[in-house]
Amino acid sequence: NELVNMTYLSYFRDKYKELVSAAVAGIQGPNPRKCRARKTVTFQLKTLNVIDSAQIGTQAVDGAGNQIPVKIVSSQQGVDFWDLSLITLVEGETVVAVTVGDKPAKNSPLVLEVSPAPFAKILDVPQATAGEPSKILLDIGCGLAPKHLKVEVTNSGKVVPLAVPALITVVLTDPSKLELEITLENPGNYDVHVQYIDSRTECIDSPAKLSVNYKPCILGFGLFGQTKHVQDYLKDATVGKPTTIFLRTVNLKAEDIDATLIQPDGKPLSVFVHEVENTIEYLSLTFIPQTSGEHHLSLIGGGEKVESCSPASFQVAPEPHIASFGDDETKDLGFYLGHASVKKPCSIPINLVNLTAKDIDAVITCKETGEIISEVRIISSPVSSSSPVSSSSSSSCSLVFVVPRYASYKLDLLVNGETKISEHFDVVLQEQQEEKTEEYLLYHSRTEIQEQEEHLRLEMLEKQRKEEEEKEKESRRLEEEEIRLEIQEIEKQEEEIRLALAIKLEEEERQRQLQRQKEEEEEEIRLEIEEIEKQEREAAIKLEEERQREIERLEEDLRLEKQRERERLEQDLMLERQKEIERQEKEMKLKEEMEIQRQREEEEIRLEIQAIERQEEEMRQEAARKLEEERQRELEREEEEIRLEIQAIEKQEEEMRLEKQRELKKLEEE
Repeated sequence: NELVNMTYLSYFRDKYKELVSAAVAGIQGPNPRKCRARKTVTFQLKTLNVIDSAQIGTQAVDGAGNQIPVKIVSSQQGVDFWDLSLITLVEGETVVAVTVGDKPAKNSPLVLEVSPAPFAKILDVPQATAGEPSKILLDIGCGLAPKHLKVEVTNSGKVVPLAVPALITVVLTDPSKLELEITLENPGNYDVHVQYIDSRTECIDSPAKLSVNYKPCILGFGLFGQTKHVQDYLKDATVGKPTTIFLRTVNLKAEDIDATLIQPDGKPLSVFVHEVENTIEYLSLTFIPQTSGEHHLSLIGGGEKVESCSPASFQVAPEPHIASFGDDETKDLGFYLGHASVKKPCSIPINLVNLTAKDIDAVITCKETGEIISEVRIISSPVSSSSPVSSSSSSSCSLVFVVPRYASYKLDLLVNGETKISEHFDVVLQEQQEEKTEEYLLYHSRTEIQEQEEHLRLEMLEKQRKEEEEKEKESRRLEEEEIRLEIQEIEKQEEEIRLALAIKLEEEERQRQLQRQKEEEEEEIRLEIEEIEKQEREAAIKLEEERQREIERLEEDLRLEKQRERERLEQDLMLERQKEIERQEKEMKLKEEMEIQRQREEEEIRLEIQAIERQEEEMRQEAARKLEEERQRELEREEEEIRLEIQAIEKQEEEMRLEKQRELKKLEEE
């Protein structure tokens, strides 16, 4: 009986220990219950009277429904503590269920919120410049910090030492981005390796290909190999005419050039910068002066001032025009036309600004017959010191004409082929014509003297030209004479040789009669050779003359072609400038529309994000409430089961106690 009693007591004691152990066992940690993918998650299990890990059961399922193994080891804190660890690979909710003796442990199942694993991805690799910092943008996930990354630069497989260490910082406006700042001193192609320090592996899209170019700068002025100074372009600046400067650059675009032109009144003038077509290193600066006087041009390329334009000062000449008539401002064109007489030269002095006599032309037409007078000349003359427009840009000329009869006429003054002044005048009988003033007679005599001087000058020029032609003819004649003398000398030498040969032939003929026929044939051949040589010399002379004419023709064609090319370039530059202005206006309008559209889209996205955040918050609160209710019901159920089991045990003990009392009473009775 004692053995039976002991067996019963041992059985119920073990069952009690299992029940108490399951009731006491509970999961501790992790807190907070959040983790990252591919990271080890560790938490503890507190138990009672559990000496073997086989008594502990685990089951873990990740957000994709995959089973995850759980590692169980004895904790260093004591016998009743166990360390459980697992590695999650998928983001989402991972559920871990723990049982002790086929009973669920406290706080089981454990729900872990798994966020994506930390990562870094290279987004943007801009063009770099030697000696200047280059910034590479990185996209990071899950709070990856700059200290978790390291940077290494290689060129052709060799590590490149950095004079300035690479710097990784968080973008203030977007914490999910990192900015890698790196400075390379020499141009070339490099590989930028961004690695995780813990795993020593490359991040996404690493290594990045970084191309380092030469530092942008302006090398000088000129186009297609020409080397010029900026003043070579500015010296001919004129009001109303486009002035273009060509720049030779390295790694610069039109928007990288900052040109400032200050007018005499202190106001800036627009300067248009364009890229020269079909080139990558040439830019053009174009401006149209509006006022004459001293201007100042400042030029900045790639953030650095151009030494020869800091600033460059230059003078803008006034717009070409006819300033006045006569030596003072008291007379006009009608004054001189009113003194015109039949078959007598009429001279009108003209004062010019930025024009020469070659730019002026005059047409006089008879109004009754439509006849154009042929006796019209424009004669250049020096500017008088008393002229009202006397300056370095001024010149003077005289219009001289003779009308054939009394009639009404029309005078058209043309500047560069364009009519600028039209005047009507009448030539009447001498009795009806007003008496000429003494001043006009004096001026007329002075004009005639100038005409005579101009005539003498032209005669001198004609005489000099004829003398040069005579000298050239004489030189050519002397050369021909020398050639002729050389030919005569050669012929004389040939004649002497021929005579000597004839004498020798006569002697040989007497000695050898049989060879006479052969010598005659040789003589005929020699004569034929002389004729051929003479023809060759004549052909050479003709060929040289034709070659000279061809060279002259080619030079004339080349000159005309250059002139046409220059005119075409000027037209293309004007058209390009107009197109650029239109394009800039269209771009500004398009940018404004895109900015309005972007703001509207950002506002819509912000509202949608706010709505989504509100929904997520409501869902999280609802899920937390349901989970808490479920846990509460589970605890109540477990407590009720434990209470019922304890009551059953107490009832069994009471029955055993009563049975034992009955047996003892029976034994006492016996």
